[in-house]
Amino acid sequence: PTVDAALLDFGMPMGPFRLMDEVGLDVAAHVAPVLENGLGERYASDQRYLKLVNENKQYLGKKTGSGFYKYSKKGKQGDLNDVFVSKLNKLITKRTSKTSKSEMADRCVMVMLNEACMILEEKIVDAPEDLDLAMVMGTGFAPFTGGLLSYADWRGIGNCVETMRKLAQKCGKRFEPHRMLVQMTEGNSRFFPSRPDPSRLYQIPTKECPRSRL
Repeated sequence: PTVDAALLDFGMPMGPFRLMDEVGLDVAAHVAPVLENGLGERYASDQRYLKLVNENKQYLGKKTGSGFYKYSKKGKQGDLNDVFVSKLNKLITKRTSKTSKSEMADRCVMVMLNEACMILEEKIVDAPEDLDLAMVMGTGFAPFTGGLLSYADWRGIGNCVETMRKLAQKCGKRFEPHRMLVQMTEGNSRFFPSRPDPSRLYQIPTKECPRSRL
Protein backbone atom coordinates (compact mmCIF):
# COMPACT_ATOMS: atom_id res chain seq x y z
CA PRO A 1 0.00 0.00 0.00
CA THR A 2 2.93 2.35 0.60
CA VAL A 3 4.04 2.07 -3.03
CA ASP A 4 0.50 2.69 -4.25
CA ALA A 5 0.22 5.69 -1.92
CA ALA A 6 3.48 7.09 -3.29
CA LEU A 7 2.18 6.96 -6.86
CA LEU A 8 -1.17 8.46 -5.82
CA ASP A 9 0.70 11.32 -4.16
CA PHE A 10 2.64 11.80 -7.39
CA GLY A 11 -0.64 12.23 -9.25
CA MET A 12 -1.37 8.84 -10.78
CA PRO A 13 -4.98 7.60 -10.77
CA MET A 14 -3.88 4.43 -8.95
CA GLY A 15 -0.74 2.61 -7.87
CA PRO A 16 0.87 -0.41 -9.58
CA PHE A 17 -0.53 -3.04 -7.21
CA ARG A 18 -4.05 -1.66 -7.50
CA LEU A 19 -3.60 -1.64 -11.28
CA MET A 20 -2.50 -5.28 -11.25
CA ASP A 21 -5.66 -6.15 -9.33
CA GLU A 22 -7.70 -4.42 -12.06
CA VAL A 23 -5.89 -6.19 -14.89
CA GLY A 24 -5.75 -9.56 -13.15
CA LEU A 25 -2.68 -11.06 -11.53
CA ASP A 26 -2.88 -14.05 -13.86
CA VAL A 27 -2.96 -11.77 -16.91
CA ALA A 28 0.10 -9.91 -15.63
CA ALA A 29 1.87 -13.23 -15.05
CA HIS A 30 1.02 -14.33 -18.60
CA VAL A 31 2.17 -11.07 -20.22
CA ALA A 32 5.45 -10.78 -18.27
CA PRO A 33 7.36 -13.52 -20.19
CA VAL A 34 6.03 -12.16 -23.49
CA LEU A 35 7.48 -8.73 -22.72
CA GLU A 36 10.76 -10.29 -21.64
CA ASN A 37 11.05 -12.29 -24.86
CA GLY A 38 10.25 -9.26 -26.97
CA LEU A 39 12.10 -6.49 -25.14
CA GLY A 40 14.92 -8.26 -23.36
CA GLU A 41 16.52 -8.31 -19.94
CA ARG A 42 15.10 -5.01 -18.73
CA TYR A 43 11.67 -6.69 -18.71
CA ALA A 44 12.87 -9.85 -16.96
CA SER A 45 10.01 -11.54 -15.12
CA ASP A 46 10.39 -12.88 -11.60
CA GLN A 47 9.70 -16.60 -11.46
CA ARG A 48 8.79 -16.32 -7.80
CA TYR A 49 5.84 -14.08 -8.68
CA LEU A 50 4.70 -16.42 -11.45
CA LYS A 51 4.83 -19.36 -9.02
CA LEU A 52 2.94 -17.42 -6.37
CA VAL A 53 0.10 -16.59 -8.78
CA ASN A 54 -0.13 -20.16 -10.07
CA GLU A 55 -0.40 -21.49 -6.52
CA ASN A 56 -3.03 -18.95 -5.39
CA LYS A 57 -5.76 -18.90 -8.03
CA GLN A 58 -8.23 -17.57 -5.48
CA TYR A 59 -6.27 -14.30 -5.36
CA LEU A 60 -6.25 -13.02 -8.92
CA GLY A 61 -7.45 -9.51 -8.23
CA LYS A 62 -10.75 -7.74 -8.50
CA LYS A 63 -12.38 -10.45 -10.62
CA THR A 64 -11.98 -13.06 -7.86
CA GLY A 65 -12.85 -10.67 -5.03
CA SER A 66 -9.30 -10.31 -3.75
CA GLY A 67 -5.73 -9.90 -4.88
CA PHE A 68 -3.41 -7.41 -3.24
CA TYR A 69 -6.62 -5.81 -1.94
CA LYS A 70 -10.05 -7.12 -0.99
CA TYR A 71 -13.13 -6.12 -3.02
CA SER A 72 -16.83 -6.01 -2.34
CA LYS A 73 -19.35 -7.82 -4.53
CA LYS A 74 -19.85 -4.54 -6.38
CA GLY A 75 -16.11 -4.26 -6.99
CA LYS A 76 -15.35 -1.53 -4.46
CA GLN A 77 -11.80 -1.64 -3.11
CA GLY A 78 -11.47 -2.55 0.54
CA ASP A 79 -8.59 -3.31 2.88
CA LEU A 80 -5.27 -4.86 2.04
CA ASN A 81 -5.40 -8.64 1.58
CA ASP A 82 -3.01 -9.53 4.41
CA VAL A 83 -3.00 -13.25 3.59
CA PHE A 84 -1.77 -12.82 0.02
CA VAL A 85 0.59 -9.96 0.86
CA SER A 86 2.22 -11.99 3.63
CA LYS A 87 2.89 -14.76 1.11
CA LEU A 88 4.46 -12.22 -1.21
CA ASN A 89 6.61 -10.81 1.60
CA LYS A 90 8.01 -14.27 2.33
CA LEU A 91 9.48 -14.32 -1.19
CA ILE A 92 11.49 -11.16 -0.58
CA THR A 93 14.89 -12.36 0.60
CA LYS A 94 16.81 -9.08 0.30
CA ARG A 95 15.65 -6.14 2.37
CA THR A 96 16.91 -2.63 1.73
CA SER A 97 16.90 0.40 3.99
CA LYS A 98 13.66 2.32 4.41
CA THR A 99 12.66 4.01 1.16
CA SER A 100 10.90 7.38 1.00
CA LYS A 101 7.72 7.86 -0.99
CA SER A 102 9.50 10.24 -3.35
CA GLU A 103 12.11 7.59 -4.16
CA MET A 104 9.39 4.98 -4.70
CA ALA A 105 7.79 7.30 -7.25
CA ASP A 106 11.16 7.98 -8.87
CA ARG A 107 11.84 4.27 -9.27
CA CYS A 108 8.63 3.97 -11.26
CA VAL A 109 8.76 7.23 -13.23
CA MET A 110 12.45 7.24 -14.15
CA VAL A 111 12.27 3.85 -15.88
CA MET A 112 9.27 5.19 -17.81
CA LEU A 113 11.44 8.08 -18.92
CA ASN A 114 14.12 5.71 -20.20
CA GLU A 115 11.51 3.79 -22.15
CA ALA A 116 10.18 7.06 -23.59
CA CYS A 117 13.67 7.88 -24.89
CA MET A 118 13.83 4.50 -26.61
CA ILE A 119 10.44 5.13 -28.20
CA LEU A 120 11.62 8.49 -29.51
CA GLU A 121 14.93 7.04 -30.69
CA GLU A 122 13.20 4.21 -32.56
CA LYS A 123 10.73 6.72 -34.05
CA ILE A 124 7.70 4.83 -32.78
CA VAL A 125 6.11 8.25 -32.32
CA ASP A 126 6.63 11.31 -34.51
CA ALA A 127 7.02 13.87 -31.76
CA PRO A 128 7.31 14.24 -27.95
CA GLU A 129 3.79 15.73 -27.92
CA ASP A 130 2.40 12.42 -29.22
CA LEU A 131 4.06 10.49 -26.43
CA ASP A 132 2.80 12.85 -23.72
CA LEU A 133 -0.72 12.67 -25.09
CA ALA A 134 -0.59 8.86 -25.10
CA MET A 135 0.73 8.78 -21.54
CA VAL A 136 -1.99 11.07 -20.20
CA MET A 137 -4.94 9.71 -22.18
CA GLY A 138 -3.80 6.08 -22.36
CA THR A 139 -2.24 5.46 -18.95
CA GLY A 140 -3.62 8.28 -16.82
CA PHE A 141 -0.14 9.70 -16.19
CA ALA A 142 -0.53 12.64 -13.78
CA PRO A 143 -2.50 14.97 -16.11
CA PHE A 144 -1.50 18.22 -14.39
CA THR A 145 2.14 17.59 -15.39
CA GLY A 146 1.29 17.66 -19.09
CA GLY A 147 2.73 14.20 -19.58
CA LEU A 148 5.93 12.27 -18.89
CA LEU A 149 8.27 14.35 -21.07
CA SER A 150 6.73 17.64 -19.95
CA TYR A 151 7.32 16.51 -16.39
CA ALA A 152 10.97 15.72 -17.20
CA ASP A 153 11.41 19.21 -18.66
CA TRP A 154 9.77 20.80 -15.62
CA ARG A 155 11.91 18.79 -13.20
CA GLY A 156 15.05 19.38 -15.24
CA ILE A 157 16.74 16.80 -17.47
CA GLY A 158 19.94 17.16 -15.48
CA ASN A 159 18.04 16.44 -12.25
CA CYS A 160 16.50 13.33 -13.84
CA VAL A 161 19.92 12.08 -14.97
CA GLU A 162 21.39 12.67 -11.51
CA THR A 163 18.48 10.87 -9.86
CA MET A 164 18.77 7.91 -12.23
CA ARG A 165 22.50 7.55 -11.63
CA LYS A 166 21.93 7.43 -7.87
CA LEU A 167 19.21 4.82 -8.35
CA ALA A 168 21.53 2.81 -10.62
CA GLN A 169 24.17 2.71 -7.89
CA LYS A 170 21.61 1.59 -5.34
CA CYS A 171 19.24 -0.61 -7.35
CA GLY A 172 21.02 -1.77 -10.51
CA LYS A 173 21.87 -0.85 -14.08
CA ARG A 174 18.26 -0.77 -15.28
CA PHE A 175 18.16 2.76 -13.87
CA GLU A 176 21.16 4.01 -15.88
CA PRO A 177 19.97 7.08 -17.82
CA HIS A 178 19.45 6.66 -21.55
CA ARG A 179 22.14 8.27 -23.71
CA MET A 180 19.56 10.71 -25.07
CA LEU A 181 19.07 12.13 -21.58
CA VAL A 182 22.82 12.37 -21.01
CA GLN A 183 23.29 14.21 -24.31
CA MET A 184 20.41 16.55 -23.52
CA THR A 185 22.00 17.36 -20.16
CA GLU A 186 25.36 18.06 -21.78
CA GLY A 187 23.72 20.28 -24.40
CA ASN A 188 21.38 21.93 -21.90
CA SER A 189 18.40 21.01 -24.09
CA ARG A 190 14.81 19.99 -23.40
CA PHE A 191 12.11 17.86 -25.01
CA PHE A 192 10.09 21.02 -25.69
CA PRO A 193 12.66 23.77 -26.38
CA SER A 194 10.05 26.10 -27.91
CA ARG A 195 8.17 26.31 -24.62
CA PRO A 196 9.17 28.71 -21.83
CA ASP A 197 12.04 27.40 -19.75
CA PRO A 198 10.37 25.84 -16.64
CA SER A 199 13.38 26.72 -14.48
CA ARG A 200 12.76 30.43 -15.12
CA LEU A 201 8.98 30.53 -14.85
CA TYR A 202 9.04 31.18 -11.13
CA GLN A 203 11.41 34.12 -11.59
CA ILE A 204 9.03 36.07 -13.80
CA PRO A 205 7.48 38.88 -11.72
CA THR A 206 3.70 38.85 -11.78
CA LYS A 207 1.32 41.61 -10.74
CA GLU A 208 -1.41 40.91 -8.26
CA CYS A 209 -4.63 40.03 -10.03
CA PRO A 210 -7.35 42.67 -9.55
CA ARG A 211 -10.11 41.68 -7.19
CA SER A 212 -13.54 41.04 -8.63
CA ARG A 213 -16.21 43.63 -7.88
CA LEU A 214 -18.85 40.88 -7.63
